Amino acid sequence: ERLREREDEWKQAYDVTTETVRRDLAVLDKAGIVRRVHGGAVPVRALHLVEPGVGERDITRAEQKDTIAAAAAEFFPLSGATVLMDAGTTTMRIAAHLPTDRPLVVVTNSVPIAARLATIPTVSLQLLGGRVRGVTQAAVGEQTLRVLDTLRVDIAFIAGGNPAIVAVCRITSRSSSGLTPAFSEARRCCGICDDR
Repeated sequence: ERLREREDEWKQAYDVTTETVRRDLAVLDKAGIVRRVHGGAVPVRALHLVEPGVGERDITRAEQKDTIAAAAAEFFPLSGATVLMDAGTTTMRIAAHLPTDRPLVVVTNSVPIAARLATIPTVSLQLLGGRVRGVTQAAVGEQTLRVLDTLRVDIAFIAGGNPAIVAVCRITSRSSSGLTPAFSEARRCCGICDDR
């Protein structure tokens, strides 16, 4: 089904005037069935984009995420350090590889990562505050960013859905999770991306 139908196509298909098409579209728009757009209409259901939740994203490309997590575990410093772990399903898997034989300070905006690490005796856990997005289970917003502006970490594991976003450490725009400002204050940055 096409997401956008044009008024002139309906006019020809139903052999009616443009005014009739426009009146009918206005009725359908008022009923909440379509939303009027320039030159036509879009079904309302097409306007509701659903972001997959953590559970659904966690099982997507699971093998790639496990491979990335195992490789990323090699980057943990041998001596104690401060580690920033961004929210994300791949970074959750990295958290499972966190070494427990050395003291580490872990800072995260991820509720699932915090829950996983909270009981490890060698981890000093700092959960960033802010509004928690239900779909990502991550703290976001200005409160989170204010704390990030003060952070100095040894290594940052930053999630990203686009290799161009995570290819460099010094990024001026904010990531979807809001952790990009800490990039410039990390000694080592690891961009984590399991997409294509």
